[in-house]
Amino acid sequence: MRSRVEVQRAQRQVRRINSDADEKQRKLAKAKAEKRREIKEARQRGAAVQSTSLAQEMAFSGGLVCDRMERDRGFDPKDKRLRSMLDKLKIMDLRCYQFAAMAICRDGLKKELMDQVISESKKRGMFERVSIDGLKQWVDFIKKLKRSMICLEVDVKMMLFQRRGAKLVAQEAEKDQRSQAERAGRMDEFWTSYGDRHRVVSDRPANVGQHRGGERPRFGQVWDPKCGPTWQMLTPQQGTLARREVVRLEEESGVDSKYRGLGYKSRSAPNLVVTQRRGTFIKENRQGFDPHGSQAAKLAQRELLPPIQTRHAYLRACDAPGQKVVPMPVPIVTGHSTRFSAAGRGMVDKELAAMRQLLQEMDEVEEVDLYDNSLLTDSALAGFVNVLHKESICASLQSLSLGRCFRAGAGT
Repeated sequence: MRSRVEVQRAQRQVRRINSDADEKQRKLAKAKAEKRREIKEARQRGAAVQSTSLAQEMAFSGGLVCDRMERDRGFDPKDKRLRSMLDKLKIMDLRCYQFAAMAICRDGLKKELMDQVISESKKRGMFERVSIDGLKQWVDFIKKLKRSMICLEVDVKMMLFQRRGAKLVAQEAEKDQRSQAERAGRMDEFWTSYGDRHRVVSDRPANVGQHRGGERPRFGQVWDPKCGPTWQMLTPQQGTLARREVVRLEEESGVDSKYRGLGYKSRSAPNLVVTQRRGTFIKENRQGFDPHGSQAAKLAQRELLPPIQTRHAYLRACDAPGQKVVPMPVPIVTGHSTRFSAAGRGMVDKELAAMRQLLQEMDEVEEVDLYDNSLLTDSALAGFVNVLHKESICASLQSLSLGRCFRAGAGT
């Protein structure tokens, strides 16, 4: 009987010990669960920050910033506003993570679906087998198609370019048609001013060493095959100052018919006497070459545009003593443009000096292009550049090109 009681007592003690152990395990598990719950809540609330600026910066940040703050600053924020902001950021980060995971899953699902469709189609024989030669043919076809597309694109661009060019040509033709008469008049006037050589010789001052002042004219009878014997002036010689004086008096007295025109058939000498002696040529005002000095030029000038003073200055500079250069009918000289373009003309110092006189009379020059004029020296270029320092020209000058002018030095 005693042994049975002891056994029951021992069994009760064992059950008590087991129940205590189970209770301890339950408490430990509950404590662990509580701890995990607290950690989870702390992570959901986010990490604390020390300033509002950091919180504003976090409003535009991603999940990596929040995760770093949770790991480095593991305590709850005291500001409710900051806490709510962190909660919103966590939700946004979670949505971003979910979107990325869904995108990956969607791509994987699409790949699996396409693989199944392709394998099923191959089993049913819907996809024909393509050999290496056939694949090369398809590659060549695609390359040809690409080349043809590129060529077609180039053709379209060229057509558009030609269309724009034709439109610009039409506009320029319309402008040229409006100014054609003016340009033709200025060009004719330019060459009329300089190219009439027989008038140029007669308009030049006479040679002083070939006459004596106040020389009386002498006439002689000569034989003309058409008119027979006629009277002609023998002295003074043609081109001298006395000859010009006789012609002037003859025009003023109206007796020019004695030896010109109707005078061919006259057999008596004309009664022409110089009644007034002029002073010597040295005391007179020696004028330079005047392109509009003769009567023919004055008559021709009535039908042309008004004279351009800058061009006259250029022509006088070309005909000045020591210069003797042929003028260049460039647009800036004829009055068609304010741009001096003389690239590659091989100009020399005398031509540039004449052009310098032209620019001195102008008030507006937009461009000066002397590229590839290797014959110009430093002295001529220095004087030309000094003219460009004029205030009105500096205000209007847009570009100056002296490229390949190898002789330009420190003076320029």
